[in-house]
Amino acid sequence: MPIKNVVSWTAMLTTYAENGQINNARKLFDEMPERNVASWNAMITGYMRSKNEVEKAYELFWISTEKKRGFLCFNDHGL
Repeated sequence: MPIKNVVSWTAMLTTYAENGQINNARKLFDEMPERNVASWNAMITGYMRSKNEVEKAYELFWISTEKKRGFLCFNDHGL
């Protein structure tokens, strides 16, 4: 992929999560240079759909709100 943007990163993250590779999805999420609401939602949804990962989804949700990211802003820059 010649140019990676938040949409392509989120698509890769979602693909990992949907194929049961939640650890790879989280690694990619942590490496993303920029996240938006869709990115946070994709990672939280991935955890919710994985067995025994509901607590991680809950923790990530609170991280997103504590840092005023994800659900409160459209990207990590507060825009």
